[in-house]
Amino acid sequence: MGMLSYAEKNVFNTSKSGGEKDGKDKEDNMADDPLKTKLSLYKTRCLLMMKSMKSSKREIKALITAHPMNLSVLYLKSNFEYMRSNHRKAMKMMGIAPSSSTLFTEAGECLPVMYHNNMGCIHFYLRKHHLGAFYFRKAIQENENALRDITRGAEHNKNLSGKPLHSIGMSRHYELLYNMGIQMLHCGKPVAAFDCLVEAVQVFRTNPRLWLRLAECCIMTNRENNDDDRKLEKRLEVIQGSDGSGIHRKLRLGPGLRTDRVSPGTPAIPASTYEFAALCLRNALMLLPEETQKSDIPNTDDQDGIKPNPESLLVPAPPGNPMKSIEVANLRCSVLAAAAYVAICLNDFTMALQNAENLLKQPRLSGAQRYLGHLYMAEALVALDKIADGIQHLNPELVTDINTLPPEPKSDQDKNEKNEKTEKDKGDKDQETEVKGSFYPWSPRDLTRAKAIMQYNLATAHAIRGEYDKAMANLVESSNYMGTPLPAQMYFLKLYLDLIEGRRKLAQIVIKDHFGHVTPNRENKMTYKSGTPRPDTSVP
Repeated sequence: MGMLSYAEKNVFNTSKSGGEKDGKDKEDNMADDPLKTKLSLYKTRCLLMMKSMKSSKREIKALITAHPMNLSVLYLKSNFEYMRSNHRKAMKMMGIAPSSSTLFTEAGECLPVMYHNNMGCIHFYLRKHHLGAFYFRKAIQENENALRDITRGAEHNKNLSGKPLHSIGMSRHYELLYNMGIQMLHCGKPVAAFDCLVEAVQVFRTNPRLWLRLAECCIMTNRENNDDDRKLEKRLEVIQGSDGSGIHRKLRLGPGLRTDRVSPGTPAIPASTYEFAALCLRNALMLLPEETQKSDIPNTDDQDGIKPNPESLLVPAPPGNPMKSIEVANLRCSVLAAAAYVAICLNDFTMALQNAENLLKQPRLSGAQRYLGHLYMAEALVALDKIADGIQHLNPELVTDINTLPPEPKSDQDKNEKNEKTEKDKGDKDQETEVKGSFYPWSPRDLTRAKAIMQYNLATAHAIRGEYDKAMANLVESSNYMGTPLPAQMYFLKLYLDLIEGRRKLAQIVIKDHFGHVTPNRENKMTYKSGTPRPDTSVP
C-alpha cells in the first residue's frame, strides 16, 4: 500500500495539497490514463484486503463511473458487496459481468475458475453449502482443464498466443482445495474435508486457521455434535443384557460411554484422530502471535502524519486476507477451547487444565466459550482429584450467556469497522443480512438447558466426593430441565446413586420404564404394586 501511495504522489504528481481537487477530475483522468486505472485497481484490492471499507467504496465508485463494464471493476465491486455481507447483490454483480472470448485475464487468471470460486464463496455465506461445494468442484475442474490446455500448447509450441507468460504453470489448485475443505466441513462431511485440507496444508502451513479447521475435522469425525449421547443406541448401552432366569436373573450394566480409543500409527501421520488434532492445535497456537502491547508500537509518524495503530496490524493467513488483531484474539479463543476438549478426550488432564485456564483469561470470550471453559476446567480438576476446586466452576449461577458470537467491539476503530461492514443501502431489497451464529445448532440451545447440564456435572462431582444427597438433589433438578430424550450418562448416574444407597425398588422402576426390552413383566406406569401411588420417577 505504501508503494502504491508513493507512485500515486510522485508518478502522477498528486498530493493532498495539489493535483486532483475532486472526484470528477479523478474519474476523468482515470478514463484517459489506463496506467492510472490499473494503479487504482491495485489500490482497491489492497484496501479490500485491509478491510478498509470506506476508502474502498470511494475508489470503487470512481472506477465504476470511469469504466462501468470493465470486468475487473465489476469483480471488485462484487467482492466489496461480499465483504459487506450483501451476498445477493454480490451474486448480481457476478451475473452482469460481460462474457469474454478469452479464458485468461491480463494477470493470467482463469475467468471460469474465478467465477465458480466466487459463486462458491457467496453460497457458503448464504448457508447453501452443498450448492457451494458444487461450484467449488466446478472451479477445480476448470482449473485442471485450463492447465491441461496450457501444458498441451507449450508441448506443441502453439495455443500460447494471447496468454501471459506467467500463466504457464500457474495453478489455483491448493486455494480451491482449501475452499472445498471448509465447505465440506460445513456440509457435515469431515472425512472428505480432512482429505482436502490436509493436502492444502502442504502449501499454506503458516495459516493458523487452517490448522484449526483440520483439528475440527478430527473432532467431528469422532463426535459429530453434542446430542450424540441422546441417541437410542447410546441409551441402550446402559443395560447390556441379562443372565439367568427367574429369581436368579441378573442384569449387566454397561461400563459407561467413555472408551479408550487406540489410534493407529503416530500423531505425525495425518489421520482423523484426536492425537493428530492435538498436533494441529499446537501448531495453530505457535503460529498465533502474542498479544501486541501498545508500548511495543513505535511512536513515529509516517509520511501522511498518521501514527501506527496496534489494532491495524495484520497477521498473514494465506490464502485468505491477513487477519487483524481482533480476529487473532477471536481465533485464539477458538483454538484454546478446541485444545482443552481434545486434551480431555486424550485423558491429558494437566494440559486440558492449562488450556482451559488460559481460555478463561482471554478478553474476547463469547458466552459459549466461557461456558465451555468452566466445564472443561471443572472436568480436568475433578480428574486430577481436585474436586473442591472443580465444584467452584460448576456453579449454575455462572451461566449467564451462551451466545456463540464474540463480544461487541469496544474501541472506536472497531466500532467504525463494524458499522462499515453492516452498512446497508435502504433502496436495495435484494441484499441479504448477515447470518449469525454457528452452522450446527448449538447445544445447549438456551440458558435453562445449559444450567441443567452444569447441574448434572455438579451432581457427578458430588457423587465422586461421596456426597450422595447433594448429588441426587442436583440430578433431580437437572433432569427436570434437561429435555427429552435424556443423555445416557444421566441413567448411569441415577442407577448408581440408587444402588449405592440401597434404593433397589427405585432402580428397578427406572430399569423397567426405560429398559423394558431386557426386563419381563413391565409394570403399569400409573400404579405401583396394589394401586398405591408410585414414587417420583421424574428422574431417569
